[in-house]
Amino acid sequence: MKKVLIGVGAVIVLVVVVLVAAPFFIPVDVYRQQVVDGVREATGRELALRGDIRLSLLPALALEADDVSFANAPGAREPAMASFEKVRLRLQVWPLLSGQLKVDTFVLVKPVIHLEVDKEGRPNWVFAGAAAAEAKKARDDESGEGVEVGEMPDLSLGEVRLEDGLITFFDARNGQAIEVRNIAMAIDLPDMDSPFNADGSFVWNDQKVSLTLNSGPLRALKEGAPTTLELALESAPITLR
Repeated sequence: MKKVLIGVGAVIVLVVVVLVAAPFFIPVDVYRQQVVDGVREATGRELALRGDIRLSLLPALALEADDVSFANAPGAREPAMASFEKVRLRLQVWPLLSGQLKVDTFVLVKPVIHLEVDKEGRPNWVFAGAAAAEAKKARDDESGEGVEVGEMPDLSLGEVRLEDGLITFFDARNGQAIEVRNIAMAIDLPDMDSPFNADGSFVWNDQKVSLTLNSGPLRALKEGAPTTLELALESAPITLR
């Protein structure tokens, strides 16, 4: 389950980064290829934007994209690692200027995410571009030429939802296969100093499972300080808390 959460997190972070960057290539349809090229350079994978893209800058930065997919690793079982029927993102503009990321809306409609570990133990959520960047950073650190990376911006999440999602996991080393479907999830994070909450449900092994996750402030986790974490799973015939 830890591998699944890490893989899903990597995909969602990638989607947010792409959508935050895309509005600066205005008009979007004209520079669509530049967005695709940027993702290819950063990850070594292909991003497909087959549907319409709608953009507005005021009163908030809002982007909506239809039929989005992200290619899988070479040799993977599925051609796409992730696909989305619709992606909606709405950000507050002015906080960005002061280094704050305030997300009013982030909705993934019918996300399909295929996570896989190949026979050599390589997960498909590790991207070629990221691996090259890590190798370069290691070389720079050894030579003393590394550049200090700034802190991540403060994050605030408004309406964040996954609607009717599907996540699969396959480990080619031992044949382990997991499928989680009908995923519906809502996330609440007013700011980095507030508790993080997630509520939702999914179907696993033909059983509907309800999930509630509550943690202390994410700033504490970010800084390595002690914090609380509560996870509740409920499904017939068991309840875990």
